Amino acid sequence: GSFGWDGKELWVAGGLRATFRVYFCQWETSFDLDSVDLQRTKLDLGHEIQAATVETQRSKRSGTFGWTGRTLWADEGLRARFNVVLCRQATPPPSKGGTAVRGQRSAAAPTAATSRNHTAS
Repeated sequence: GSFGWDGKELWVAGGLRATFRVYFCQWETSFDLDSVDLQRTKLDLGHEIQAATVETQRSKRSGTFGWTGRTLWADEGLRARFNVVLCRQATPPPSKGGTAVRGQRSAAAPTAATSRNHTAS
């Protein structure tokens, strides 16, 4: 038998019967980050950042922000709450006694670190 994942559904074919452990790769969350005295401040979020936007700006200065890999940064006096999309890069190992089965299709997260720079409005 075979199985796969199309981004919305996990499917099986060819008579395959199995128990799957599913891990969510991508999720959204919010973080506060403040550039104090116009200096860049950084925050390691522990997971790869896929996207970030200013949710609420608390500073009068526009400033800049961006990310590289797992690190979100704010600079030039920007104080804000950021909406961040994170992605788990590593899949946890199977549980004790689990069996690994090879699938036909999978939706893997990108592995390249991404760097982005933005100016807050």
